[in-house]
Amino acid sequence: TSACHAHACAIQSCLQKNTFQQDKCEGLIDALYRCCARFYRSHGTDAKQPDACPKPAELKKKLEKR
Repeated sequence: TSACHAHACAIQSCLQKNTFQQDKCEGLIDALYRCCARFYRSHGTDAKQPDACPKPAELKKKLEKR
Protein backbone atom coordinates (compact mmCIF):
# COMPACT_ATOMS: atom_id res chain seq x y z
CA THR A 1 0.00 0.00 0.00
CA SER A 2 1.10 3.55 -0.59
CA ALA A 3 2.18 6.03 2.03
CA CYS A 4 -0.70 7.25 4.19
CA HIS A 5 -3.15 4.75 2.66
CA ALA A 6 -4.19 3.42 6.08
CA HIS A 7 -5.16 6.96 7.12
CA ALA A 8 -7.36 7.35 4.04
CA CYS A 9 -9.05 4.01 4.75
CA ALA A 10 -9.71 5.05 8.35
CA ILE A 11 -11.36 8.26 7.12
CA GLN A 12 -13.55 6.33 4.70
CA SER A 13 -14.66 3.94 7.45
CA CYS A 14 -15.34 6.82 9.83
CA LEU A 15 -17.42 8.68 7.27
CA GLN A 16 -19.47 5.59 6.49
CA LYS A 17 -20.01 4.87 10.19
CA ASN A 18 -21.08 8.47 10.86
CA THR A 19 -23.37 8.92 7.83
CA PHE A 20 -20.79 11.12 6.12
CA GLN A 21 -20.65 13.77 8.86
CA GLN A 22 -17.13 15.04 8.25
CA ASP A 23 -16.93 16.85 11.60
CA LYS A 24 -16.97 13.45 13.36
CA CYS A 25 -13.81 12.44 11.47
CA GLU A 26 -11.73 15.63 11.69
CA GLY A 27 -9.03 13.99 13.85
CA LEU A 28 -8.50 11.31 11.23
CA ILE A 29 -8.38 13.91 8.45
CA ASP A 30 -5.76 15.85 10.41
CA ALA A 31 -3.74 12.64 10.84
CA LEU A 32 -3.83 12.04 7.07
CA TYR A 33 -2.64 15.58 6.36
CA ARG A 34 0.20 15.18 8.89
CA CYS A 35 1.19 11.88 7.27
CA CYS A 36 1.21 13.50 3.83
CA ALA A 37 3.26 16.44 5.10
CA ARG A 38 5.82 13.99 6.56
CA PHE A 39 5.94 12.14 3.24
CA TYR A 40 6.64 15.31 1.27
CA ARG A 41 9.23 16.49 3.83
CA SER A 42 11.18 13.25 3.52
CA HIS A 43 10.75 12.64 -0.21
CA GLY A 44 10.47 16.20 -1.55
CA THR A 45 7.52 17.90 -3.19
CA ASP A 46 8.58 16.54 -6.58
CA ALA A 47 8.12 12.95 -5.40
CA LYS A 48 5.34 10.87 -6.90
CA GLN A 49 2.30 11.82 -4.91
CA PRO A 50 0.75 9.03 -2.81
CA ASP A 51 -2.80 8.22 -3.92
CA ALA A 52 -4.11 9.13 -0.47
CA CYS A 53 -2.51 12.60 -0.40
CA PRO A 54 -3.42 15.90 -2.00
CA LYS A 55 -0.78 17.55 -4.17
CA PRO A 56 1.79 19.53 -2.12
CA ALA A 57 0.32 22.97 -2.90
CA GLU A 58 -3.22 21.80 -2.08
CA LEU A 59 -2.01 20.13 1.12
CA LYS A 60 -0.35 23.38 2.20
CA LYS A 61 -3.66 25.25 1.74
CA LYS A 62 -5.58 22.61 3.68
CA LEU A 63 -3.10 22.68 6.55
CA GLU A 64 -3.25 26.49 6.72
CA LYS A 65 -7.05 26.31 7.10
CA ARG A 66 -6.84 23.90 10.06
